[in-house]
Amino acid sequence: MAIRGGYRGRLLEVDLTERAVRAVPLPPEDVVRRWVGCAGLGLHLLSREVTPSMQPTDPECPLFILTGPLTGTLVPSSSNWTIVSLNGLVHYHVGISHGHGYWGARLKHAGWDGITVRGASSAPVYLWIDDDRVELRDAGQYWGLDTFETARRIQEDHRDPANISVACIGPAGENLVAGASVRSDGSFGASKGAPGIVWGAKKLKAIAVRGTGEVPVAEPDQMVELSEEWRQTLEASPKPPSKSGADGLLIMQGYAMNGRVMGKNLTDPEVAAEWGRHLAEDVPQWKLKPVGSWRCDIQCHSEGTITTGPMTGCPFRGYVGTVMEAMGPNLGITEPGVSVALARLLDASGLDCSEVPAVIAMLMEAYSKGLLTLEDTDGLDLQWGNYEAVIELLDRIVRREGIGATIAQGLRATAQQFGVGDMAVHIKGMGYTEHDPRVRGIPLVFQYILSGAGPARQVALTNSLPDLGLEGPTDLNDPAGKGEFVARSHALKMWQDTTGVCLLAAPASIKGMLGLEARAVRAAVGWEDFQAEEATLVGERIANLLRLLSLFRGHKPEFERDFSPRLVEPVPSGPARGRVGIGPHFASIREQYYRALGWDLRTGAPGLEALQRVGLADYPIGRQQTHRAPTKGTFSHGGRGDS
Repeated sequence: MAIRGGYRGRLLEVDLTERAVRAVPLPPEDVVRRWVGCAGLGLHLLSREVTPSMQPTDPECPLFILTGPLTGTLVPSSSNWTIVSLNGLVHYHVGISHGHGYWGARLKHAGWDGITVRGASSAPVYLWIDDDRVELRDAGQYWGLDTFETARRIQEDHRDPANISVACIGPAGENLVAGASVRSDGSFGASKGAPGIVWGAKKLKAIAVRGTGEVPVAEPDQMVELSEEWRQTLEASPKPPSKSGADGLLIMQGYAMNGRVMGKNLTDPEVAAEWGRHLAEDVPQWKLKPVGSWRCDIQCHSEGTITTGPMTGCPFRGYVGTVMEAMGPNLGITEPGVSVALARLLDASGLDCSEVPAVIAMLMEAYSKGLLTLEDTDGLDLQWGNYEAVIELLDRIVRREGIGATIAQGLRATAQQFGVGDMAVHIKGMGYTEHDPRVRGIPLVFQYILSGAGPARQVALTNSLPDLGLEGPTDLNDPAGKGEFVARSHALKMWQDTTGVCLLAAPASIKGMLGLEARAVRAAVGWEDFQAEEATLVGERIANLLRLLSLFRGHKPEFERDFSPRLVEPVPSGPARGRVGIGPHFASIREQYYRALGWDLRTGAPGLEALQRVGLADYPIGRQQTHRAPTKGTFSHGGRGDS
């Protein structure tokens, strides 16, 4: 059945070397249906061009920016757009990063399903998309500006700030700093896998979009009804998605008090609890308003002004939760206003909160223990809590000056340079964005370790999967059955990463949510026989392609043991004292996981039967890998909740 809606039918192809742009058709329908959109379609396109030795900074390295069939529609929080390229932090993984705001919806409204960027410009450029009119323009006047100022200047220069969305890099991306991100609409980040490094290497400063059209849908009346049903389902759930403003910030206070927030590089939960107490006192005094994305009622971002402490008067905007944790209690800072101001500085620089904050926390621990001196730190006093030193250090990092040049190389390189590797809290040499993983539960940290895109969230945030037959609630800290739980949860999340809907608007804990998603895709595209079972098959197909790409790029089983011992050590104090998370259970859970997916227990390669099940047995990159899998996969598709 032909595609009748959901897609605009074309991609924008950009050659930066030749300064050329052109429209190309969306891949054939059978390809689109196998991969759907966003992360799925992006990974498929990447797999056709990647080579084992290609680097993310090579001009030949392709950059794919994709939307999904629901992006820009009436569906709640249908704001998702995804960057897919090579991982800028670890050579054997790809990079997948999701952005929100209005940028993705406006790209669809302009008539484009995505953008492919190849080559590299000899001078800074930005891409201007105004419906069908597309131009590469000089970006010299914006080079060096932070992400907030870049967006503001471009919007004003085009004289239509209210209707133009800008995705851009900051100084960190321009200077290829480890962890460089892409920011859109001022406060929304696409960060995992350091896509800012790829943009910076190509001298692509920004992509600005104005779209005046609408996304066509095959069944408009059904789409209106489904969108309202979706919204009501969220509101009627036992735990409706929380709104933002003060409530969104104060969620972090609860996390801090139950031991989930990182304190001093995972060594001191008590400092996190102190930060949480101050947060409860200060946030109600701030001037706040919630900020949302396209069709978003959740509004998990905030905009406001700090009115307490030494940063009084400082404005901020963004999703400050995990960012202010990384730049606050994890650095020994207990003043909430300071942590939020530092979070804004990180966002403005164009940095993910996983890499550079992890490096700073490691160095602060080493300095506080007397293992580093002022001579080592270029005269910076890196005692816990010294936020003024952190501000100066961030400036040196984005300019790659002095000690900043070392930190700009990443967590592993910095740890090796200073001989403090035992203090690096890492997974495969990378930092990660999360609360204390020992307290959060086994599935999340296990998936971070096994992910084919580095430590990025690729499991559903739930202790039950009712649409896949796991009603729960399961104890997330009990190792029993967690391998299969993660396999199913991973496949479900990878499916969700194709549709164009924010994960917060599609909780896997709500029975029937998978069916709602499948019906929405049916109504948008016109695939009348698209069911929930096919959706989970799409997710499992993507999980297998991720593993094939990692193997193709040089992944080895021993790399899955490359993570900080602190992630499996008991929590030293606080309300979660003694919690060990995945602890000694890693090997047995990994065996469960491999068996569930039908992967070889020794090599971790997908078996032939597994590839046949997901339709990848004859896939070009699959034929190049070893398919030994003596154990039969036990993964079974759900489909419950479809109607």
